[in-house]
Amino acid sequence: MKALPVWRKVLLILFSMLTILRIGYIAFRGEVDKEYILSTMYDLSDVSSVPCKDLSLTFTSSENRLSDLELLFVNLAEDKKGSIHISLYSGDNPVYRSEIPLSELKNREWKGLYVNAPVSPGKEYIIRFNASEDCKQIPEMPVVNRDSAAHEILVSRIDTIADGVIDGQLAVNFGYLRNPGILDKLFVISLWGILWVLLSLALLYFDSLKQIILRWYENLTRQSNPQIVLSVLERTVCSIILNCSGIEFQPQTRIILYVLSLIAILNFREKTAFIHSVFNAGWKRVLLVLLYIYAGFALTGQRILIYPLSQRLTVSGLFVFLCSVLWFVPVVQSILYYLEKLVPSEKEEGISLKTWQFTLLVILILLIPAVFCLIAYNPAITSQDSHTAMISNAKNLPGVLDWIPGFYTLLIAAIEKVWDSPYALVLFQHTFWVYVMTELMLYLRKKGMRTSVLLALTLFSAFNAANCMHVNTLYKDIPYAYSLLWSLILIAKLTIDF
Repeated sequence: MKALPVWRKVLLILFSMLTILRIGYIAFRGEVDKEYILSTMYDLSDVSSVPCKDLSLTFTSSENRLSDLELLFVNLAEDKKGSIHISLYSGDNPVYRSEIPLSELKNREWKGLYVNAPVSPGKEYIIRFNASEDCKQIPEMPVVNRDSAAHEILVSRIDTIADGVIDGQLAVNFGYLRNPGILDKLFVISLWGILWVLLSLALLYFDSLKQIILRWYENLTRQSNPQIVLSVLERTVCSIILNCSGIEFQPQTRIILYVLSLIAILNFREKTAFIHSVFNAGWKRVLLVLLYIYAGFALTGQRILIYPLSQRLTVSGLFVFLCSVLWFVPVVQSILYYLEKLVPSEKEEGISLKTWQFTLLVILILLIPAVFCLIAYNPAITSQDSHTAMISNAKNLPGVLDWIPGFYTLLIAAIEKVWDSPYALVLFQHTFWVYVMTELMLYLRKKGMRTSVLLALTLFSAFNAANCMHVNTLYKDIPYAYSLLWSLILIAKLTIDF
């Protein structure tokens, strides 16, 4: 057997290291697919209740992390106005805060609250419950006998009463994640081992596989009308994605994907020749392949490989992900091809703007709808985990164990050092959004795209309802998405201009 080229050796070493690290994590640190268990099963056939006003319970746990709280409320008002404030304290220090709108609650039905807070085994903690002032009717929390309550609860109180110890315990349950058993770990490890063997064989016999693929490709292009074969393949792969990925695509999305499948195979030979002419270097082709992979990951891979966190790697999931990547090959090529067609062959006539005028106009178009929506969503849209990141994590960086990405937490901490307000984070997102979009429009203008087309794209992006909501939403995925768009612009400059 011939010696492997350097790039194959590097890939083999990198994937081997990744596989070893992953197997080591599964074996010694525990798999992400953990078993969810509750502290106890409550019998609610005969219980009393107390108004949810200045209530607290003291508890201790034998675990080192509290995953969830299971809460129960009764006597909810019909208008469902108001909310329940929940706070977790270690002594006088807040560990976790949350708020549950009454609209999300149902009478005598358990409500899970994601906490994911570190706790020290044997240490006492306090949970406080308080209905908001705008509740027309104060919700109540059931009280059960001490013997039937969760074993973690030490005492339940009404804080506004001098001797406010409740005769019984509040019906609160505690949820934990337990590591899987040995057989489950061995099963997941075997999947990674099989994947390593397959990819290693692919690298070892890369030349033979390449010849087979090229021979199949040549036979396809020799057909009198290869678009018929490509059309069948593209729609078949699209059907696999829609029906086997486990994702509930909306009817509109299904229609869009099928239409893209039809458009993608038009002018097949012209598109192929165009791609070969633009991506004429090895490193450019590598970046193009990475773009295919990322597109497939964005469509199905993140739901197959990552989310939810309990997701396991399966052969069928890998097959659907591979189909997604293959489906995007003609789609991405078509997008690049038709973008090139938008460039006029002669000097354009019509809208003529200097660079600074065009830049200022793009910035104004992007900013006006975003600021207008900020008035409606004042001060911002956010989620509970982002709220925790702003209030607790960013102000207590040492020892943070929350799943919010560390870089995003550091970014929040830096911005809050300048101005401790959600407006500061929103203004940062507005600035980042406008910069990335302006950079994109200026680059496309430099490549010769019509000014009228660019202004139309800017107007569509600016007044798109989803974009207006996202730019005013404080959530980790928003700056992450803008960063990905920015990276694609940088990759385009590297691949096309150099």
